[in-house]
Amino acid sequence: MTAHLLFILSFSKTTIANTLYTLSSIPFKTLILSFIFLKERIGFRTFILMISAFFGIYLMVNDSLNNNGIMGSIFALGCAICFSCFIIIVRKCNSIDMLPTSLLAGISLSIVTFIISFGNIVIPTNEILLCLFWGEFLHGLMNIVFIFSTRYFFASEVTLFMLIEFCLGPFWVWIFFDKAIANKTLFGGLIVLLSVTIFSFLEIVEKKIK
Repeated sequence: MTAHLLFILSFSKTTIANTLYTLSSIPFKTLILSFIFLKERIGFRTFILMISAFFGIYLMVNDSLNNNGIMGSIFALGCAICFSCFIIIVRKCNSIDMLPTSLLAGISLSIVTFIISFGNIVIPTNEILLCLFWGEFLHGLMNIVFIFSTRYFFASEVTLFMLIEFCLGPFWVWIFFDKAIANKTLFGGLIVLLSVTIFSFLEIVEKKIK
């Protein structure tokens, strides 16, 4: 719940670029926490691909990064830390069904945001439908897939795939809103996708050999 709340607050206090760049550090925070609490040793290959993907994110948002909205960046950092802790907990307790935590987080977040915004909530009907679609279907499906994936990958490896979300954002805007993509954004996104693709391919090959 805390991660979701800080995520929303971050977007309201700083630029999207600052938020996404801060959140793209999640794999590195998770790497450190998984080493400390789970004793998971991450291979050199994974670490190099992680750095490559992080560099790709930097290229994508470099032109938009600024020093404004320090509070928003702090919120994003808090979100990243909370999410990394959530991954560690899910990975540590992978024998326990953690899907109910997603439901509880949603209910808790709804209560907190209702209290904070009490008296100031005016939401058009079409936006309510969009919220239901995003929260009930897309976000719910994402959490289900994410929790199941922690049973088969190390914590830091799971977060490596999350970087795909950051690099695909500009492409969705280009596809649905016909907004041009800068060369740096395109190049950075390709680096991220290539890094994750190489990681996935090598994992498949390694498992077949075993």
